[in-house]
Amino acid sequence: MDIFIKGGAMRCMECGKEMQFTTAPMSESYRGEQITVKGIEHYICECGNDEMTAAEATKLAHAAGFAICQDT
Repeated sequence: MDIFIKGGAMRCMECGKEMQFTTAPMSESYRGEQITVKGIEHYICECGNDEMTAAEATKLAHAAGFAICQDT
């Protein structure tokens, strides 16, 4: 992902604008249910795109999977 970091700023792969780093909760819909995961480090763009490292994506997948299992 470092090729998209120019001058210390993360650039959006969709529109090229500067992205903002955040740990804001992420929400996804799965089978009609809303799942919110907190504490994932990611970058967001005003165009709606978000990016994260593979390690953070793995954390998100595990947390979302755990949340889904708790609801069944």
